Amino acid sequence: MRVAVLMGGPAPEHDVSIASGRAVHAALRGAGRDVLAVLVTRAGRFVIADEVDDFDPELAVHAAGFLEAMRKRDVAALFLALHGQGGEDGSIQAFLDWAGLPYTGAGFEASAVAMNKLLFKALIVEAGLPTPRHLSCSRHQHVTDPEALLVRARGLGLLPGFIKVANAGSSYGVHLVRDEDEARRALAEVFRGDGQLIWEERIAGREFTVPLCGEPEGEIEILPILEIRPKKGAFFDLASKYDDGGADEICPAPINEALAGELRRLAVAVHRLLGLRGLSRTDFMVGEAGPMILETNTIPGLTAASLVPKALAAAGHDPADFYWSQLEAARARRRPFGG
Repeated sequence: MRVAVLMGGPAPEHDVSIASGRAVHAALRGAGRDVLAVLVTRAGRFVIADEVDDFDPELAVHAAGFLEAMRKRDVAALFLALHGQGGEDGSIQAFLDWAGLPYTGAGFEASAVAMNKLLFKALIVEAGLPTPRHLSCSRHQHVTDPEALLVRARGLGLLPGFIKVANAGSSYGVHLVRDEDEARRALAEVFRGDGQLIWEERIAGREFTVPLCGEPEGEIEILPILEIRPKKGAFFDLASKYDDGGADEICPAPINEALAGELRRLAVAVHRLLGLRGLSRTDFMVGEAGPMILETNTIPGLTAASLVPKALAAAGHDPADFYWSQLEAARARRRPFGG
């Protein structure tokens, strides 16, 4: 079976995505698998190569050329290592469904909901699952009455809190605000480039993440829980995630079985609620009120510094075998469109 790994994309996570794709491609190639590398450029074109280091921008093709190349080269399934908008928001998934090309991970609807923090929160709240208090605001609302959001935030006790772009990942567009002056600056920054935001209370406590894998109505394997202890910033920001020594990521997390069981239960509940497939990773803060769901990642990072590879190692999984199993599952799934 020949497969391809998609990486890059138009989002700010472009370089991180290439690092994830490189790791997956190297693992599969090292295991003797027949695997291609596909770079999605920032402009949304496709560059196909045998090796990640062989991408030639002069050979970039549009979507139709990409589909033709996948069929001519008899690619059976695609491993999606695309992060952020254009990768995790359902757009590439809908395109591949339409084309009838199997791919790893969640479908387009589940991806869109998980990526959009407002939609995600609405589902979590409706299901009665624990999550920090929050409010939302559009650019229009802010321009019309800029002080109204601050009044609402004060009423909900959202200072200190986090102001977040509604549809971004990897901690892009996340601002920790401790007072109203910081909040005003963060709002001005966010609304320069995005139409919606979410303002969430800051939970004091410990941070955990739970990776798992499986079908929404089938068996789910829960990988070891990790505890995240940022060292460079006040929260798990970009520097903490990707800089050397940015955070201590302890796997398995040093917690009692009661807390571990509750984190596992909630992670599975979210996976099933959203109808996710394959790999997902749900992040939590645990404070005085217990675990609070922050967000769920449908295409978690797979770089050498990422959390999921640490959990795979702790569980005794060979990464190449694990990634291959995801591709086999993708190929076996029935797609709603295409041939």
